[in-house]
Amino acid sequence: MIRNWKGLAMLAGVPMLAAAAPAGGGTMPVYPLPDTMWPDPAAPIGKVLTLKPGEELMRASVKQTQKLTLLAPVKVSIDKFTDEIATGEELTAVIAPPETQERVGGKGLYFCGRDQRGRSGLGAALLGGIGARFMPIVRFCFIDGDKDGKLDQVFLAGAKDKALQKAISIEPVAYKIEYLVPRDAGQYLRLRYRKHIPESNKVQLELEVYDGGKKQSFDYVLYDGFGGPLQREYAYLLTNPKKVPYPAFFNNVMGAIVRVDGVDADGNARFVVERNFRPTLFRPVSIQVQYIYIYI
Repeated sequence: MIRNWKGLAMLAGVPMLAAAAPAGGGTMPVYPLPDTMWPDPAAPIGKVLTLKPGEELMRASVKQTQKLTLLAPVKVSIDKFTDEIATGEELTAVIAPPETQERVGGKGLYFCGRDQRGRSGLGAALLGGIGARFMPIVRFCFIDGDKDGKLDQVFLAGAKDKALQKAISIEPVAYKIEYLVPRDAGQYLRLRYRKHIPESNKVQLELEVYDGGKKQSFDYVLYDGFGGPLQREYAYLLTNPKKVPYPAFFNNVMGAIVRVDGVDADGNARFVVERNFRPTLFRPVSIQVQYIYIYI
């Protein structure tokens, strides 16, 4: 089962994934659980495919790794913040690193509610958080301490005051978890034949990530290494027939093996998918550069 994969904790805990905005911040972040890439069972494994530049070679759908919904309502308050979550509403499954669990004082399964503004946008812009007791965004996060299917603690992710970071007990609230719930059809990954470079006879493939039917930009996709270390998959793959004559192989494209048998002068290329994508936890990562301006 996905929930038992070693990669589950690995993917959520590494600092590189902070690009997918942690729920809360400061010294006690929690990280949203990555989605799962699910290969298309109808992929044309072992068949010779002749494609023109721009055509799709293979794709995978996206599944929500865990979906939690409440079986009873809950109302919580900490300091000036209050939230009321109705029966049937969804919480976000998250991973809490050991340092967060230690600071919060609770172990178990972690889930978070909706974003709330922690301080005014104008104040945050003018002061940059100096002296603030809360991060710009806060969320109520819940803990199932004994993993019995009931939330029994809550804390405020995004609080800077240590006294407000500690989990407090609540009346147990039942919930249910579903695993590998399909996302909508507009979320998927695909590998396509991007272009042929005639002067070198190179063939370029592109890994694409779509969300809401729109192509997303990323620097690389981070994914579980199928029992090994985390892997990175970059968007572009390129053959080099001067060094490696056709047939050329891409031996691990998120678990897939793709053979390029050759390309014609008109740009039509021949491919064989020797192994499908593998189910894996994944997250697209965009490297963000933050500039610090010093006025003198």
